This record gives sequence, C-alpha cells and structure tokens, in this order.
Amino acid sequence: MPRTNPRRRPEERILARRLGWELKQRGWSYQEAVTRLGRAGCPMDQSAIHKIIKAEPPRKITVNELAAFADILEVPVESLLQPLETALSAKANALLDELHSSRTALMKASGAASKVVREIGVFLGSAQQLDSQVIDAMVKQDTAMVNLIDVLIEAEAALRGDDVADYPDWLEDTD
Repeated sequence: MPRTNPRRRPEERILARRLGWELKQRGWSYQEAVTRLGRAGCPMDQSAIHKIIKAEPPRKITVNELAAFADILEVPVESLLQPLETALSAKANALLDELHSSRTALMKASGAASKVVREIGVFLGSAQQLDSQVIDAMVKQDTAMVNLIDVLIEAEAALRGDDVADYPDWLEDTD
C-alpha cells in the first residue's frame, strides 16, 4: 500500500507552478521539454512532466531532475524554488532597469543629435545654402525624439510607482 504524506511541502507546488510557467513562456510543449531533458542527460517522459506540473499533489522531483530543468531553462536552481510572483517581480525590475539605461542612452544620443542639427543649421545658413525642408525634417526628428523620451519617462515612472515630477528634466542629463 502506498504511503501518503498529508504534510507536503509548499515548495513542491511552487516548483510545479514555476516549471509550468517557464515552459509556457518559452512556448515549449511537454515533448520539447522531454527532448531537451534527454539531451541534458535526464531522460523523462511526457507523463512525468505532466504529473510534476499538473497533478494534485504534484509528482515529487529528484535533485537531478531539478538540476536538469534548471539547465534547460537556463535559470539558477534556487530561482525555480521561489514563488512565481518573486520571479516575475525580479524580471520586471530587471526590465525597468534596462528601460532606464536605454532611456538614459537615448537622452544622451538625442542631446548629441540636437547639437549636430544646430551646427548643420548654422553651417547651411552661413553657406547660404539653407534648405528649409532639410532643417524642418531635422527639427521634426529632434522633436519626435524629445516626445519619445517624455513618454519613456512617464512609462518608467508609472511602472515604478513614482511621480514623474520627481524625475529630473531630461535635458539636464545630456550635457
């Protein structure tokens, strides 16, 4: 007669939920996971993966299986044992940091581009070859860049729960 353990650890459900989410994020079927696990030296069949992710209670997972899942998913083992909400929060923060870095680089590039646009205008004006369409196009591009940066600042502030007024004027960062 099989033994039952009424006091299953919550980590088993956390792991089951996390593995299901990781496979879904990658668009992997159970068969794809089976193939990758086999290549990683941990053969498993689809029904085992189904029981780990969907069964109630979830099928227990061995240390070798956990390590193989971490390998094929390219995530640390310990992250698979964290609640999904923790992983999502960490991913969201990493993406916000990337957005901030990209926005900062964009602001600096925009400042440099604005300077070049002004220099071109001065050069063309002094050479009396000022083509208003070229200058208008450059000014529109510069304005569009400023508007994009403003939108990115507002998006970042909203996602972080900050007040956009707390963000410094973007032009101050470019000089």
